[in-house]
Amino acid sequence: RFCQAFQKQVKFSKKHFTGKTSGSTAEPLEFFQDHYYELRSLAICRRMFLTVSRGKSKTVLFIRSIYRHGFTLEKDSFLLVSNHNQLKYYIENIYKSSKKIKNLFIIHGLSSYLMEVARLCKERKIKIAPIAIIYSGEGLEQDQKKYIESNLDSELFSSYSTNELGWLAQECEKHQLHVNSEFVYIEIVDKNGNPTKDGEEGKIVVTTFDNKIMPFIRYENGDLGTIYRNPCPCGRTSPYLKIVGRETDKIKLTNKEVPLIDILYIFRENYIRQYQLIQKSLSEFIIKIIPETIITLDNFSEIKNRLHRNFNQEVKISFEIVKEIQPTSTGKKINFISLIK
Repeated sequence: RFCQAFQKQVKFSKKHFTGKTSGSTAEPLEFFQDHYYELRSLAICRRMFLTVSRGKSKTVLFIRSIYRHGFTLEKDSFLLVSNHNQLKYYIENIYKSSKKIKNLFIIHGLSSYLMEVARLCKERKIKIAPIAIIYSGEGLEQDQKKYIESNLDSELFSSYSTNELGWLAQECEKHQLHVNSEFVYIEIVDKNGNPTKDGEEGKIVVTTFDNKIMPFIRYENGDLGTIYRNPCPCGRTSPYLKIVGRETDKIKLTNKEVPLIDILYIFRENYIRQYQLIQKSLSEFIIKIIPETIITLDNFSEIKNRLHRNFNQEVKISFEIVKEIQPTSTGKKINFISLIK
């Protein structure tokens, strides 16, 4: 309703864009962005690329599901695939292109897409060695980072952005996630909305500066994190963040809550390519699995036993072997879905 009323009352410039959030935690939010946002985003992205390439301007390949304004003016930099399962049809083209430009390029993509590119390179014994790799959209564990770096033979960096808010932060040469302070103001607050001390975990609250057509003021994006203002070894003086996870990444049971991060290790098995944990009720779960190799009954039993140790023995757990797990509208992989209202 708000968006419909807003659209009727505001006379948009010819250079405005509309979009929607992925809807991974709630109903998708429609938002509007103007050319001020796009111009600032272009500058921030260029700085990000120069940082990871150590000051050298390089070609960037952006792998995602939809085109994104404010990333680059070069439309042919985008490889658009609806989900990471489609990458098997494009990996040879990526390999051939990398050879043509002698690997002098940067790859930017969702974490799940980069994991799949790394897996395909290992499987097909091909070498794609970009100058740097930038991931966003989904968190990565240390073993996953090492997997991408070893199979793509390149250094991995993180960027922090959302569709509606834009480019919030990116890693420096020392791998600290610096806030783009000229673009946004970021606060960390507790459950009552009070600012936390540096290093204390809380909700991330964002205020944007450049999107005049629809600014966000103290907007909670659903992420949890910490902020630090002490000097960074890279020499930059801007604050830097540590992203802890999502507010929704907690599994509610009858008598307790279990952080999703506490059970991620259970699914780090060679026979699992991808999984999705669906909570139907306080005591019932379905696990969808795309297998990497044959999964035995013993494997299923081990997963179930580990989950029971983290949850409780009364929890009902069932499995589904599937060929594909549907991502969000923006291509993000969702490992946990709660159907509890």
